[in-house]
Amino acid sequence: MREIIDNAGHKKYIAEDGREFYGRYNCAEHERQINGAESVKRAETLPNFAMTPPFTPDDEEWRWFYVTNQSDVHHIAAAFFNTDSAAHAFKPESFPCWIAAVFADRENGTGYIIERREYVDTTEGFKDRFDVEIARKMGKDILTYRDEFERFWSAYPRKSGKKAAFREYQSIRKEGRYSSDDLLNAARNYAKECRKNKTDKRLLRYASSFLGKMGAYADYLPGFYRDSVEKGDAE
Repeated sequence: MREIIDNAGHKKYIAEDGREFYGRYNCAEHERQINGAESVKRAETLPNFAMTPPFTPDDEEWRWFYVTNQSDVHHIAAAFFNTDSAAHAFKPESFPCWIAAVFADRENGTGYIIERREYVDTTEGFKDRFDVEIARKMGKDILTYRDEFERFWSAYPRKSGKKAAFREYQSIRKEGRYSSDDLLNAARNYAKECRKNKTDKRLLRYASSFLGKMGAYADYLPGFYRDSVEKGDAE
């Protein structure tokens, strides 16, 4: 926006597209609408889908976006939220990530933005459904299971061969046979058994072997392992 004085001595405001206004507010609102329209186009090019989690107010609408930089977040905020919304100040912890535009009143642009890890990963029963929805809706392999694998890796007793282990982990999860919690508890149960038996570190299974075609992990899944780790034991 530029400010000028016309021949009659009146202030005029020139918007980015060259349109002239005698009121600063009207000019600013015009620019916001122009930028908002451009931001809507940009936001709609991002991978996205609608999915409202359980236990949320009935009038809320959630739309998830895959963002790779702060500019993507800016466009989402400008496209859907009014200028007073806290959405404009939102910054994810890291990129790339999934964020949700949460609409309390879409017509008036009220609502907020939340990061996936703040809700999905802490809501029981929602995470796996969310992951499946990503793979199904996007039609490509955006989903890598990296975050949940890190929890598995943290619990597993032998820290060697991580890349190979991750490939095996992805294979199991993509097939949909077992959830992230199943595999995490299998790792915890195996680690517990190794501590109990004082297994020599050199004899510990590589995680890639544990997760591999022989299916050693299956013996340690909840419901199969006789001395299964209770939820609180491994915390």
